[in-house]
Amino acid sequence: MKNDAGGMTVQKFFVSGFVVFLFSVQAYAGIGGWKSYTNMKSVRSVVASGTAVWAGTSGGLFGFTLSDSSYRKLTNADGLSSNDITVTALDTHGSIWVGEANGSIDIFSPAANSWKYISDITSTDNTDKRILSITAESDTVFIGTGFGLAIFSLSKFEFRETINNFGGVQQPAIYDVKKFQNRIFVVTSEGFFASKQNAVNLSAPDSWELLLNDKTGNSFAVARDTLFAASSQALYYFFNNTWNTLLSGAVAKITSDENILYYARNQIIFAIDAQHQSIQKSRAAGSSITALTINNASVCYAGFSENGIGSCADTASEWKYYFPNGPGGNQVTSLAVDNNGTVWAASGRTNGKGFYSFDGSTWRTYSVSNTPLLKSNDCFAVSIGPNNSKWISSWGTGLYVVNSAGTVVRRFDHLNPGFIGIANDLNYIVPARVAVDHDGNVWTSIYLASNQSKVVWKMSPDSTWQVYPSDPSLYNSMLQVVVDQYNTKWFGNRLYGFPASAKVVYFNERSTIGTAYNGWGNLQTSDGFTATGIYDIALENNGDIWFATDAGITIVTEPQNPQIKISRVYLGSVRDLQINCIAVDPLNNKWIGTNVGAFVVNADGTSQLNQYTVTGTNGKLVDDNILSIAFDNKKGIAYFGTEKGLSALNIPTVGTVPEMTTLQISPNPVFLPSASTVEIRGLADNCIIKVLSITGKLIKQFPAQGAGRAFWNLKDSDGNTVGSGVYLFVAYTSDGGQVVSGKAAVIRK
Repeated sequence: MKNDAGGMTVQKFFVSGFVVFLFSVQAYAGIGGWKSYTNMKSVRSVVASGTAVWAGTSGGLFGFTLSDSSYRKLTNADGLSSNDITVTALDTHGSIWVGEANGSIDIFSPAANSWKYISDITSTDNTDKRILSITAESDTVFIGTGFGLAIFSLSKFEFRETINNFGGVQQPAIYDVKKFQNRIFVVTSEGFFASKQNAVNLSAPDSWELLLNDKTGNSFAVARDTLFAASSQALYYFFNNTWNTLLSGAVAKITSDENILYYARNQIIFAIDAQHQSIQKSRAAGSSITALTINNASVCYAGFSENGIGSCADTASEWKYYFPNGPGGNQVTSLAVDNNGTVWAASGRTNGKGFYSFDGSTWRTYSVSNTPLLKSNDCFAVSIGPNNSKWISSWGTGLYVVNSAGTVVRRFDHLNPGFIGIANDLNYIVPARVAVDHDGNVWTSIYLASNQSKVVWKMSPDSTWQVYPSDPSLYNSMLQVVVDQYNTKWFGNRLYGFPASAKVVYFNERSTIGTAYNGWGNLQTSDGFTATGIYDIALENNGDIWFATDAGITIVTEPQNPQIKISRVYLGSVRDLQINCIAVDPLNNKWIGTNVGAFVVNADGTSQLNQYTVTGTNGKLVDDNILSIAFDNKKGIAYFGTEKGLSALNIPTVGTVPEMTTLQISPNPVFLPSASTVEIRGLADNCIIKVLSITGKLIKQFPAQGAGRAFWNLKDSDGNTVGSGVYLFVAYTSDGGQVVSGKAAVIRK
């Protein structure tokens, strides 16, 4: 059977009760194509194949070719079932076997550029489905899982048997397997077992015996016809049916060629010579060693928890580290695309890796190790500011500014301009994700500022700061700022996995809305909000404000008088869900990120247009928990930030025109009150729209929303809905180089 699986040809075979899938990979291109961007520096397993070393990581699989120092990266978008790799191995045909945390086994042939899949373990009822070890011995592949040992036949491509009872020990995790002297040795979570001599039925519990009650073992290796084992207690060798201690102390991993055993301890590689003496072979590495392998040139390569793979010739040489270019970490909590199409990503408020940029070909990581102004790697939000600047919000060390050239040039904290931190540490500054108003001012707020008079801050275009006190009755847990068309500031109050406020807060220093105190106001569930925990706020193209809440989506449709009209999205697929983020595309469709995937709904939220999940995309979306969504409208790319990396989807482009000739105005005529928005197309970059009466009176002026389109909400500058008449539309570029006009009739029924 053949079937289109997003660029792959699929064949499905039923073998001995198991389902085996075979895929041949083709290039992805065009609308609907997926890519994944992950960090591949956290290595779990390494294997040498010919002139390449392959590493299984928390972000997928990569191969490093020694001869030309080139990399080959494979992720879920390239054929992997999952990027969360636990083990890799090499079979007798030169294929790379990849075991994953969800129980998937993927088999990649570098020569044929094709995949085979074994997926039945993922559908079992076992609680721990992890693939923990894979060992190929001639025609047999021993697969260690979290619930026992599975034995697979290469020639028949089917499972022969599964063993989950070892001498009465039920379903231990199997960390490594080795066939030695016609016996099967396994290192498990319950100790070291071996099949008995001449055992015929390995599924029988009495075919196994416990030889060593060390429950911290991790790997086997054979050198000079001797079987060795490593654990967190010792390095052992097998002699006279007994495990004997060769060296005491923790050993991370072992590997060998025919004559030399290598082991890792304290970030150092050692070798055991013929006299069982230990010889130091490398200096200490800068990261914990998680895996070892030896290539056909007898070079030992290590996998590291943070530095990819590496080699070290001797104790006098420096370590050489190898890993493909990628983001500094896999957690992407906040996304923004700047005016040049560069993607900017933040990594999180705890255990952060700094922040990253991606220009379409190369990733750059900004961290405390390479950015002098940066005082913490816990960067949780990123925004685009004036003049294509980037503003990075950190958890505790202030607000950072990156200029248009990509250099961190400023840090704003307790010293400058004088942000006030939390009560027990006034220097601990958590600034909200910033926003820019229509006058070019940058706004932020300080989370849990201990001084109520210094909560909300504005930086003017001349870089001077002004501070505004908040209403004492409002809880000051403001973690993001969004500015609407009336320059009202709306504040989000919640991050993923973080407590929320009891109120939705807004502020307008000009007091143009009926607020309760000094320009401040708030909304609660009694006003019609589904919930007051606000993860994200999005301004749609006609001026309505969409709120991502703990329990669905709330919409404020009259921002100048918010309590008047508050509604919600009743669409069943997103109603009552925790909404992590909302993004608005140029067509005014809403892209909604949840913990069960992404949903695309139409402009008013009444119809679902699409849904993206890991299962629904055939594994191409990197994770279902979508924390952030951003668009590159010029290139036609939607980006999804998750805890497991960044996914990118090619979408139809909606772009500007190089030269404006005619305005396309729709609908025309406009019938009120049924219509709520006028769309203006055919715009160049950086356009400003003026709406005039037939007598030339200015009704409203606003910047185009982007991607060659502008949206007018049929209201004047005071927020009043216009009356019947003919209206003129003048669009001009900000430099005045292009001007074009059109008109439309408005008819109030």
